[in-house]
Amino acid sequence: ARAGRRELLQFLYIANGSLAEIEYYIELAKDLGYLNREAHRELEEKRQLVGKLLYGFIASIKRK
Repeated sequence: ARAGRRELLQFLYIANGSLAEIEYYIELAKDLGYLNREAHRELEEKRQLVGKLLYGFIASIKRK
C-alpha cells in the first residue's frame, strides 16, 4: 500500500535489517540456554528461508 517502488524498497531494506537483528537474538537465546539445539536449528532454518525470500523480492523489485 505504498506510493512507489523506492518507498517499498526502503521498507524491504528495513525488514532485512530487522531480520539481521533476529539472527542476533536467536544466537543470544541459544547462548543463554533458552533454546535447545533443535529449536535453534529450526529457527535458524526459518530465518534463512525468510532471508532468501526477502532477497529475491528485493531483487525482483529492483529489476522492474
